[in-house]
Amino acid sequence: MAIAKQSFSQSHVGNQSDLCYLIWTMLVIFDPFRRLISRLSLTQGEQSLFMAFFGVAFFGGAMAMNVVLTLGGVAAMLTPFSTYDYWVILSGAMGACGGLYVGRDWLGHGGLRGAAFAMIGIVWVSFLGGLIGGSLALPLYGTMFGPFTLFVSLFSAPMLALFWGCVLFASHLLIRLWRQERDSIFTFHKRD
Repeated sequence: MAIAKQSFSQSHVGNQSDLCYLIWTMLVIFDPFRRLISRLSLTQGEQSLFMAFFGVAFFGGAMAMNVVLTLGGVAAMLTPFSTYDYWVILSGAMGACGGLYVGRDWLGHGGLRGAAFAMIGIVWVSFLGGLIGGSLALPLYGTMFGPFTLFVSLFSAPMLALFWGCVLFASHLLIRLWRQERDSIFTFHKRD
């Protein structure tokens, strides 16, 4: 956390970078949860994988809530949530996790090629998340309109799209840590 604060303060010397501030804010939000899972008996790579899925599930549920409020109009804001509204939010979170699980092969690779794969993976994970979440929320009809509603919501709210892109790119970096740890098991280490 101290490294993130230090890099944040160094990046704001002279210019105000909104993206850097957004990433720093997300680190602050997830820091208590990171400290909680550090107490589990997981390796650092497994913890980063867990954080990637948690972040995607949290923001997938938030986007599903945005869809519920958008489609419901003013009446959705004035009336309390029904059981079905909660199910849509939960299915959005599960759909986002399912999309990340199915599309995880695109994320977590290093270098410029890995960044290009991550950009393709962000679109693929978003599509699959909308497809799975829509299918869970409303079978057949939601399967068709889940991805469509997700992309319309992202295009109509650019700040939401920026948050979603940052969360998926952060999960790309977290999956990269997991891949590096997993690949280090198979490397040859010389004995002293």
